[in-house]
Amino acid sequence: MTTLLVGAVTCIVVYGFVFWLSWLAFALVLRQYRIGSTATTASLVTGIAVLVSILSAWRKHDPFQNVQGMDQRVQNLQMGLGYATGIPIVNRQSLAGIASLLIGGPANIMDAIAVWRTRPHTDASTLEAADRLLRASRQGAAPSISTERNAVALLYRLGLIKAVQQGDSIMIQATAKGMELLGSG
Repeated sequence: MTTLLVGAVTCIVVYGFVFWLSWLAFALVLRQYRIGSTATTASLVTGIAVLVSILSAWRKHDPFQNVQGMDQRVQNLQMGLGYATGIPIVNRQSLAGIASLLIGGPANIMDAIAVWRTRPHTDASTLEAADRLLRASRQGAAPSISTERNAVALLYRLGLIKAVQQGDSIMIQATAKGMELLGSG
């Protein structure tokens, strides 16, 4: 839920800013290029940004993949030229940062949906079996795993147990997180 909320808030803030900036540009500078009203044109620009961002997030595109750090002297020269001319100098690093902002919200929402779809389904009997298995795993026991598959999957997914091979058998042991949970209960 946190990932979904962060993604939604990021989308609202970033695409709201894109809409506002587009509206401002088409209201003040680019009047002759408007399609209908200023709000309509700004909505079209924002919609295109949303679609491209969703597609990039779907493809798991990393904007910083082939971008290297800039030499400090070159960066200082570009900043100085930008200040002197009043026109900001746009480079690959800043474009990658902007692309990362645009992709971040949809990527978080897609991650939240993926986590929600793969969550383990549990009922009361599975939770009881998971509790028994976690308590038994404190000593490294191997209770009847075949009857408690869902409990094993739940505890493993939560990072509370791990499988350790001892000879020909596999034992289930509590992880540090599992031991901490057992100690607090």
